[in-house]
Amino acid sequence: DLAGYHVYRATTASGPYSQLTTVPTSTSTYFDPGLSNGTTYYYVVTSVDNFANESADSGEVSVTPQATSGGLTVSTVSPSVVNTGTATTVTITGAGFEPGASVSVVNGSGPAPSISDTQWVSDSTMSTVVTVSSGGPKGCRVWDVTVTNPDGSAETLVDGLTVNGGNCTTAAASSSSLQASTQTTALVSFDSLDTAQVEAVVTGVPMYAAEYVGPGLSVTMNNLGVVIGNEFTIDPGQPWVNAGAGVIDLPLPTGVPAARVSDINDAGRIVGTVYTDGGLLTDLPVLWTPDGLGGYNVELLPLAGSATRAKGVSINNVGQVLISGFGIDGVLPTYRAYVIDRANGDNVVPLLNLSNPLTINDNGLILTNLTLFDYTAMTDLGLPAPPDGISVVATYPSGLNNNNQMAATLLSTIIGFTRYEAIGVYTVGVGWELLTGIVTNTSSGRINDNGDVLVSSGVCGTAVYLNGLGFYCPDSLLDPSDTSWTIGGAIDINNNRDLLAVGSNAVTGEAGAVYMTQIGDLSAPSTPINVAATPHVPTAQQNFVSIDVSWDPADDLTKSYVIERQGPGDTGFVQVTTTTNRFYRDMAVISGETYAYRVVAVGVAGNSDPSAFVTAIAPEQGDTEPPVITFVSLQDGDVVSGAVTIDVTATDNVGVEWIQVLADGMKQPCLTFDSSASCRWDTKRLTPGTYTIRISAADAMNNGAVETVVVTIESAGGGGGSKGGGGKGGGKPSKTSVDGAVAQFLVDAQQPVEPNIATNIISDSTSDPVTPAATQAQPQPIDLPPNEYAVDQLLSESDILVDSGVTDSTLEELASIEDPNLLNLEPALGPGE
Repeated sequence: DLAGYHVYRATTASGPYSQLTTVPTSTSTYFDPGLSNGTTYYYVVTSVDNFANESADSGEVSVTPQATSGGLTVSTVSPSVVNTGTATTVTITGAGFEPGASVSVVNGSGPAPSISDTQWVSDSTMSTVVTVSSGGPKGCRVWDVTVTNPDGSAETLVDGLTVNGGNCTTAAASSSSLQASTQTTALVSFDSLDTAQVEAVVTGVPMYAAEYVGPGLSVTMNNLGVVIGNEFTIDPGQPWVNAGAGVIDLPLPTGVPAARVSDINDAGRIVGTVYTDGGLLTDLPVLWTPDGLGGYNVELLPLAGSATRAKGVSINNVGQVLISGFGIDGVLPTYRAYVIDRANGDNVVPLLNLSNPLTINDNGLILTNLTLFDYTAMTDLGLPAPPDGISVVATYPSGLNNNNQMAATLLSTIIGFTRYEAIGVYTVGVGWELLTGIVTNTSSGRINDNGDVLVSSGVCGTAVYLNGLGFYCPDSLLDPSDTSWTIGGAIDINNNRDLLAVGSNAVTGEAGAVYMTQIGDLSAPSTPINVAATPHVPTAQQNFVSIDVSWDPADDLTKSYVIERQGPGDTGFVQVTTTTNRFYRDMAVISGETYAYRVVAVGVAGNSDPSAFVTAIAPEQGDTEPPVITFVSLQDGDVVSGAVTIDVTATDNVGVEWIQVLADGMKQPCLTFDSSASCRWDTKRLTPGTYTIRISAADAMNNGAVETVVVTIESAGGGGGSKGGGGKGGGKPSKTSVDGAVAQFLVDAQQPVEPNIATNIISDSTSDPVTPAATQAQPQPIDLPPNEYAVDQLLSESDILVDSGVTDSTLEELASIEDPNLLNLEPALGPGE
């Protein structure tokens, strides 16, 4: 009935020891991460069975590990933007920082910021004061931030700091050369013969295999890899357990239809809640215990005080069960904590000052959403004061491990719907370690005994912070050769760094909780191939000079790329950008100069070697000089009416391709493919007022010039007056035409007009029929060139429109008729008519 092994560690010979983890019987090794260089550690191992019985300690072994080079990384600078004329304290996070490390800013524009009062906080956090003098160029000035350890090793965060010189609206930081991350660890190996061996090793970024373990997303596991889960995310249902042989349903008490599981310890004991009527308001705490035959026994746990309901919350490896009881002291409606202490005779211990309990660790430390409570000493420790260097308005604890480390979200401020927060780990009696600077909409989750923390963010739902390595989305850690799985956010991580995550398999159709097991370390990507550099010659559509660099990945381990260039005056290759694309357009080139390029592939586990370099010569710049509009016949302030001619001329150093004139009333722009243009603008239908004419000219490379002219359109005035300058009379006709007179109409004739058109549009106000002579014969088209004509000059030749009593209303009727052969029809009485 051997269940696994407990691994203990001390920093002094013969103890006292702290339990690090429990490993399953399927393994006989344990990687102890996050150790300090040069410190001696002492280890013992014990065996444990399914009933939590534990053997005596193994023989003690010790090791003094030393990290190899490559562990130094720089991850964030916060705040990443500083203003000129200020002194700002910034926090730098990463890994591998050593006491005495220095900070510098390099490779930027404008006056260099000065660095002072650099403080080493921990191996992952430093602070320094950045002072920027006033003056210098406007806009964003981007600088690289370098941390240098006393041994001379250095790491740079490219574009890590931005100086706001004024009008700076964007700033981006990217990691410079994500070198293969390393950390100091101890590899503890043992067997069942009570022996142990320890050796120092350096581990890289772990690689995982994935397998489906059960339905739903509300799951957790112990350090032996036994997974428990719920049918639904919130509602009661059928809970299940998977100890490696597949999902089995947990038994429910007789008559109980639904339940939920909450926690499992390393002995396989499961705590949860049953709901006697299937609803959320009939909750009772319950414990499932392995029966030794592959199944489980279930028992209801006692209520405390006057409680009528309760929920099972957590169980530690000592056998203490943390429960949240409803109305323990008779005060409703309140849930308060109590402990069933099976290590001390199943005592039921109410903790009336604790509400909303989250977990209890093996040391008897209880975490709620408001405080830390030492159950052994019955002492409320409260929540710690926030760390120095950042402004914190609220602390939200999320997890507690057996090393008395609490993961928490530190809220700095809320602006609109955006939360500005930092993620930190607080060790009781030691202090804070910040995992991030101030970031947006990010929160902490569970923490294991290694100091690995789940972190909720917008990147992949829930990422995992692997202590000493960095932040990773679970899918980035999956074996690249396994393309069947789509992995989402992380759900849990145990002390062996096994992960639970959300996932689905395109081959099997399985979807739900996925168990991810380490199978080795990820490799750095291979060097990019097929690198090419192509000069871009200016065209009319893309009138610029550049060198275009393209490449292909050599494998599927690449996440992004670093582009390096050596140009005129460079003594070596210099990083110019990072990208996730396979193409880079370098527009910062000088015509006639030669440039060399190479590409580095960036992966989760580090960088490739640089590719072979390629060279290209920047082409000559195309024509960039725009035309000049030299003449416009209208000037600002001119007063016009009627039909107006707009003349334009332009010149260009190479040649004018086209001129365009656009004004209100034009059916379409007047476009001329020449260096001069003459455009007609009919203003007769426009309301008197101020109008803007837009004149454009361009050359063959689409270099353009634009001018505007503002003129005033006025009416020709006079009720019933004749048109002046092509303009429309200001009022309606006020007289009846004289008997026998010809009613005149101005017509823009764009195509032949048939004479009998008058019979269709003229009526006699005296109701006498109009019988033009033209109606007695077949009408003949009259060909007219496009121009303006008086209809009477055409129709009177056939003696068509001669009648008495043609009134104003008749003229208005004629003016309102729209005929496809007549454009811009207007009434126009001649003088005296």
